[in-house]
Formats: sequence, C-alpha cells, structure tokens
Amino acid sequence: MPLLILGVYAYLVALPFLVHTNAAYALVALTAAFVLLPRRAADGPDPGWGFLLPLLPFAASLICAVLRAPDEVVASAVATFMLPGLVMLSIIMRNPGWPVSYWLVAFSLFSATISGDVLGGWVILQFSHANAAMLSIPEAPLMHAGNQLLLVPNDICVTAVLLFCQFTLLADRAQPRLIRGFALLTILLAGLAMAILRTRTGILVAVAELAVASLAWPRLWLWALPVGGVMALADHFAGFQMVDKVLFSNTADNHGVAGRLGLWASAWTMFTTAPLFGHGAQAFGLEHGDLLPSWSPRFPEKRTMWAHSLYLETLADQGLTGAATLALIFYKPARNLCVLSVQGLRKGYINHAGVFALAGLVGFLVAAGFELSFIRRWVPLVMFGLIGLALRVTARHDPAPAMPVKTG
Repeated sequence: MPLLILGVYAYLVALPFLVHTNAAYALVALTAAFVLLPRRAADGPDPGWGFLLPLLPFAASLICAVLRAPDEVVASAVATFMLPGLVMLSIIMRNPGWPVSYWLVAFSLFSATISGDVLGGWVILQFSHANAAMLSIPEAPLMHAGNQLLLVPNDICVTAVLLFCQFTLLADRAQPRLIRGFALLTILLAGLAMAILRTRTGILVAVAELAVASLAWPRLWLWALPVGGVMALADHFAGFQMVDKVLFSNTADNHGVAGRLGLWASAWTMFTTAPLFGHGAQAFGLEHGDLLPSWSPRFPEKRTMWAHSLYLETLADQGLTGAATLALIFYKPARNLCVLSVQGLRKGYINHAGVFALAGLVGFLVAAGFELSFIRRWVPLVMFGLIGLALRVTARHDPAPAMPVKTG
C-alpha cells in the first residue's frame, strides 16, 4: 500500500483528537508528502487538475464572502476548514491506480474512530462522578471523550453519511473477510454511537441512505435489523430518551424543533435582504439574533453560530451566487452516479459501488438540509471525499469501478 495513503489513514484516525492547530500541521505534512513524493507507474497516469475547475467559482465566491464578512478573522479561520477536503479530493483524483477500496476502508476507519471515541467518552462518563443531570445531556460523552472534531450530538450523522463505504465493502465478495468484518463492526459501532447521542438527524440520514442503497442490495434491510436492535438496547438502558425525542414527547425537544424553525426563518430573512451576494461569510452567526421571530424559543437571548441548514446558511452568507457555486460542485458527481445507476438497471445489472456512492451523496444532502455547516471541520472533509469517490467510481479508467451483479 502506498506510503501516502498510510499517511491519510493516520490523519483520519488522529483528526478527532487533534486541536485545530495540530490538525493544520498534520495537513501541511500530508500536503508536502503529496507534492514531493514521486509518482509511480503503478499509481496510474496523472489525470491533471481538470477536476478542480468546478471548484474555482465556489472558491471565488467564498473568498469574496470572506472579504465582505463582518468578522474577517473568524471567516478566514472557517475558510481554512476547506483545505483538508481539497487535499483529500486531490489525492483521490490524482492517483487513479489506487483501488477505490483503499478509500472505502480509510473513511470506514474514520467512522469507526469517531464512533469509538464517543462510546469511550460514554463509558468514562458512567464511571465518573457525574450527576443524573449530567448523564442526561447528549453532549456529555463528547466532552468526556475530548473530541475536537464534533461540536454537537447531531455531528454523529457523519457516521451515517459514511455508511455507504461499509455497504460497498460488505457487498464486495472479493474483499477479505477481515475487511468485511471490520465494515460490519463499524456499522454496529455507528448505530450504538447514534443511540447514545440520541440524534434524529443521524437516524434520518441512515434511513435515507438505506432507502437508496437497498435499490442495489435489498438484503441491506436485513443488516439493518441487528443495528436497530443495538440502538434499541442502548436506548433501553438510557431510559428510552431517544424514543421520547423522536416522538416529540418532551418539552426540551419541542424547544429544539421550534428553535430550528426560528433559525431557518431568520436565515431566510437575511437572504431576502441581500439575495445576490449575501451578508458575508459567517455573517449568520453574528446577525441572525436580531431577526429571530418572536415565537422562537431562542428569542431573544439564545443564539447559535450556524443556521442548522447548509443551504439556508449559504443563502444568508453568500446569496444566490454562493448557492449556485455550491450546487455546481455536486452537479457532476450526482449526474454521473444517476446515469451509472440508471444505465445499469436498464441493462439488467446493478452497479453496487455506484448506487452506494449515490446513497452516501443523498445522505449528505439530507443532513445538509437539516443540520450541517462549514464551521464543523468534518463537513468539508467528508463532502469533498464523497465527491472524489463518486467521480472515481464513475470514471471509466478506474481499475475496479463496480461490482456488477445480474438482477434477473
């Protein structure tokens, strides 16, 4: 296995535990290795940098938004969160000789690390001197784990987005049993972590991804049964807090739903006042408080740094220009995956890797509608990683782009 991808593996495993400064140093080292290490013939021909062209309008819009930001220091810092994803995308795309399975294992390892980190924090919490009130806070396992990557419990939806990696590894009979077993273990860990943190967004993303992925592999619903059992068991020991949350049967949760609607309303108001270019990068966190509707539980004292919707936040901060450039990034991978999947179905074959990658993209887009923001470091990393994998899976020159299986 190439030395560089081992560096990628190490970076993804260490990232949840690294403060932002140390993560930046690790990124510099990874970038230097990418630039300086000589390419081998086995790595395939260098495809050039054409894949970066759709990113140029997005980068230009982001830079302009930073220059117009109410706080350029904060906006510039958040803009640097894009760099790990761009490095990952570049490495994925410029090494077409590396099997896609390398990257599927890498992101599965990332998912397993995050899930294990959360679960480790929960175990420590149980044996600490925390009181009952502390044990009822979803953020408590994150605080005890010392996770530097996740901000709130709904961030665990990253493990739901990355389920497509484990699906692909499980469906590929050519993969060693060790890899397939690791993929299944990662799914179980992710389900347990989502249950511990009681995240509705994660559950919604997982269901959406399962619905798409089952088009290629209906047996996935059978795999979902043990995961659902693990989550139900974890919720039982937590006093059915997740069930209460999903059924909106507690006042705290109702506050959260109404509060999110208030944030969306204020983001839309910001967009309508500056529809073309928005108010500047990270303006939402600074300006939305004065625009919160009076019926919002967050009014007037509670504020947040993100709109809990990547789309509305982009409209508020960068206007239609930023939203259009963001859509442009997703256009080619989404189109290619849809074409690959439809062509396979018409010919009586199912391209597992293509459908599963499409499921991951759908999962990310669903999460983006209800929760995500670029102020969370994992969001651009996973977003660009997804785009890179989608383009690799649909590339004709890929050495193993699919696992065709006869449908009839």
